[in-house]
Amino acid sequence: MSVEIADRISGDLAEGTARVSADVVLQNNIDAEEVARKSADVSLENAINDEAIARDAADVILQNNIDAEATARANADSSLEDALSLEIAATNADVISIDSA
Repeated sequence: MSVEIADRISGDLAEGTARVSADVVLQNNIDAEEVARKSADVSLENAINDEAIARDAADVILQNNIDAEATARANADSSLEDALSLEIAATNADVISIDSA
């Protein structure tokens, strides 16, 4: 009986040692995963911040381009109105000249 008791005690000790060792491995894996996730979160946050900065800069450029195009169209409209006014004046002068003749 003492052999059986010794075997059971030895088995219990081996199982306890195996569980403690497995728990240490598991905790190390959990800790490594935590570090990896935190690092990935920082990388992701940096990428999001970089993208937000790039979009803000692009929005400024886009608005400047829109403003420049609006100014160019307004100037072109004004030039066209001036040219049309000159043409109308010349035509009216021609009509008056013909009517006077």
